[in-house]
Amino acid sequence: IQSRLPSNVPVGSHCSGGIDSTLVTIMSSKALQERGSNLAAAYTWSPAIDENYQDMGAPDERRVIISVCNELRVPLRFGEAKAGNFEELIAQQMELQGTANLMDELSTIRQAQNDGIGVMLSGWGGDEAFSSHGHGHTAWLLRNGRVQSIIKAARRVGGKRRPFRVASYLWRDGIVPLLPEMIYEYFNPYHNLFPEGAFPSPKMRALYASKSMSKSMKRIKPNADLYMRQMIKNGHLAERMATWSAWSVDAGFEYRYPLVDRDLLEFLLSLPHEIRFGYGAGRYFAKHSFKSALPKGINKYDSVNEKLRLENRLAWLKMLSMDAQEGRFEQACKWLNMAKLRADLVHNEPSNKTQIITKAARLLVALRIQAMELRN
Repeated sequence: IQSRLPSNVPVGSHCSGGIDSTLVTIMSSKALQERGSNLAAAYTWSPAIDENYQDMGAPDERRVIISVCNELRVPLRFGEAKAGNFEELIAQQMELQGTANLMDELSTIRQAQNDGIGVMLSGWGGDEAFSSHGHGHTAWLLRNGRVQSIIKAARRVGGKRRPFRVASYLWRDGIVPLLPEMIYEYFNPYHNLFPEGAFPSPKMRALYASKSMSKSMKRIKPNADLYMRQMIKNGHLAERMATWSAWSVDAGFEYRYPLVDRDLLEFLLSLPHEIRFGYGAGRYFAKHSFKSALPKGINKYDSVNEKLRLENRLAWLKMLSMDAQEGRFEQACKWLNMAKLRADLVHNEPSNKTQIITKAARLLVALRIQAMELRN
C-alpha cells in the first residue's frame, strides 16, 4: 500500500466497509499522516443516512465506514448513483474501454474529479487471494476427515444457537462442492443471470455456436487453492481495471490496486492451506493477520448499498418500459432480437428481487451491444 502512494497528488480511497477497501483506507491514511498529509477523501457506493436510507443497525456497513473515516479524519463521500447512470454506462464505448459494467463507479469518478484526486486506491481483487473466502476448503476438510476444523467453523458460523445457519453452511460449503457435475448444476450457489442469453438474434446465436466459448466462472470444487488460482486467471480483475482506467482518464486520475500486486499474490500462493484457509472460515488469513488493524463490526453485507442498487435497477426498468412503448427500440439490430426485447420490456414486469436483477443484467448487455452497433 505504501509503495502505491504518490508524493505529489491528492489520494482517495474506496471504502465499502469490507475488509479489503477498509484496510487499504486505514493503512494508506496512516502512512500519509506520517508524511504530514492524509487522504483527500474516502468513497463508498452506499447512500448517506437519511429518511430513505435510515440506519439499519448492526448489519449497516455505513456504521463501520463512518467510524473509520471519523477516526482517521478523512472526508467521506457517500454514493450518488441514480437509475439514469445505466444510460450513461450504455453510452460508454465498450469496444474501446472494456466490458466491466458497474455503473455505480461513474458517479464516484465525478466526485473524485471534483475533489481533485490524482490517485484512487482500491481494494478491488483482494478477495480473490488476500482475503479469499476459501470456497471449497470446507469440502476439502470434509473429504479428508478434518472433523475438529469443521466443528470450529460451524461454531464460528452460528453454533448451537443458530442450527439452520450451520446446516446451510455445511451444505453450501461442505457438501455441494463434492457433488457430481450434473447434480452440482442443480444446486449451483451462483445464480445464472443469462439463462436465455441477452436477447440474441439468430445471427448472434450462430456466431456463439461457432466459437469455442469457455465459462467465465468455474465451478467450486473441494480444493480452495485450485479455485483461487482459477479466479486469478479468469480475466475479470484485469477487465475491470482496464475499464475503470479508461473511465477515469478524463477525470484526471488513475486507479491503483495494492492487493493484486504481483509480489503479494506470489507470496500468498506460496503459503500452506492452513494459513490461508484455516478451518474453513471465510477470509481467514486477512482477518487473523490484520485483526489489530481492522475495526470491530467489519463486514461486507452491503445491505444498504444493495437496497439502493435494486431500487435503481427497478427505476431504470420502468424507464425502459415507457421508452419501449414510445418507440425507442424499433430500430433493428443484427445482433439482437429486438421484437423479443420490446415485448419483454412492455409485458414482463419483474415481481421479485431475482427477476429484477436478472432482467436488468440481460437488458444492460443487450443495450450496450445495440449502442456499440449504432456507433459503428
